[in-house]
This record gives sequence, C-alpha cells and structure tokens, in this order.
Amino acid sequence: MHIIIDGYNVIGAHASICLSESDKEAQLVEWILARLPERCKDQYTIVFDGNSALHAAGRHAKQGPIRIRYTYGDETADDVIIKMVETGAKKVTVVSDDNDIKYHIKKKRVLMQSVAQFISILNQGFGSNPDAKPQEEMNDYAISQWLDAFGQTD
Repeated sequence: MHIIIDGYNVIGAHASICLSESDKEAQLVEWILARLPERCKDQYTIVFDGNSALHAAGRHAKQGPIRIRYTYGDETADDVIIKMVETGAKKVTVVSDDNDIKYHIKKKRVLMQSVAQFISILNQGFGSNPDAKPQEEMNDYAISQWLDAFGQTD
C-alpha cells in the first residue's frame, strides 16, 4: 500500500506540532516513524508545499519507508497529490481533509482517510489520542457565521 499524506494538513490538525515551528516537517516525519511497525511494508509519501524560502522547492528526501517531497514553484501539495493518484498504482490511500483532493480522489476510486483517522490509527497502542486536536462541535450559530464569512447564505 502506498499512503500519500498531505503534510501541512496533518500538521495543522496535530496537537503536538505547530505550523509556526521551523522544524515542523521533521517533527511530523519523526512522529510517523515512531509509530510504524519495525518491518513496515507500506510506502509513505509526505507532500509539502515547497514555496517557503526555508525549503528547496522540489526537494526530495527519504527516511526509512517515508519519502518527503516539496513542491516546485506555483505547484501546490494538492496538485502533486492529485497527479500522484492519477499516475500511480491502484493500492493508494490519501490522507487529507482538503475538499479539492477529496473530489479528485473520488473520481479515481482511491481510498481516502481523514487526518483525524490517520492520527488516531497511528496512535493505537499509545493510549488515548493525545496528538489529535479536539474537534469542536458546530452549533447553528457557528455554522451561520461560517456560511456568512464564505458567502454561502440562503
């Protein structure tokens, strides 16, 4: 199985890794590696947007069963993930909460896993799920505020 991970999407939902930290990518890789079985047969690819001045765009790296990829120029992690699914093997799972990715993945009949599911699965055997940010309940007021903010009113 090839698991393609929307890197910053996972970091954004992770309780112990902050998007503002300079080594957030390395922290994510270390967190995943610490939770994989010793003889992992799955292949992981974490895709990050590479337009930050801190990263060499298009850079590739590998740590154990994890490949790390930063995008080129104007290309986004979403673009790369969608291309990987379109040109890749059949046994693929994509980890993301991004709606554009979900839309394209659905067409390809590829397995989709939410970020919360991914964090929860990797935390099995580590007690509760300490690395997932708590999910807030959306009440009617919060939903209407969200819809107003994004121009989606009745």
